[in-house]
Amino acid sequence: MTTSVLHLSRLAGPPPALIYFGSTKVPSIVADFTHAGQDFHVLATHPLPPSGAEYSRYRNEQLREVASYCRSIDGPLLLLGDLNVTPWSIHYRDFVNTSGLDNASRGRGLHNTWPTFYPWFRIPIDHCLHNEHVGIIAKRVGASLDSDHFPLILEFFIRRP
Repeated sequence: MTTSVLHLSRLAGPPPALIYFGSTKVPSIVADFTHAGQDFHVLATHPLPPSGAEYSRYRNEQLREVASYCRSIDGPLLLLGDLNVTPWSIHYRDFVNTSGLDNASRGRGLHNTWPTFYPWFRIPIDHCLHNEHVGIIAKRVGASLDSDHFPLILEFFIRRP
């Protein structure tokens, strides 16, 4: 795992960094923030799509490494991204079990975000997961932003220690 600095946020905290999971060198963004005196950690990742056996192995490798990384985080954590896996996949279930994260969709229905251009075939591959230090107020699918994915809009809070 290697990192490099990336400047993206106006919230207090060190600059976000690029971090690499797996052997494909697909970058993820990791950021630590402080807001209202509370620290929290955000990881944005996007494994390769499972288009063939090789890419499926790469995706699964990245999911395993991200899950281990998330398990090691002490304090509030949000994981955001197109994970290229549905909640019904064994790879997703393994990811959740290893990472210890909860899906922000739990109890809020499906949030089918991809593809925007086939309304009858949309699936939930864009995810927001969190650890026990984060509470979810609301989650919904946003309006089109001229992408092949709809955005997810999340309202959350950091639980006080």
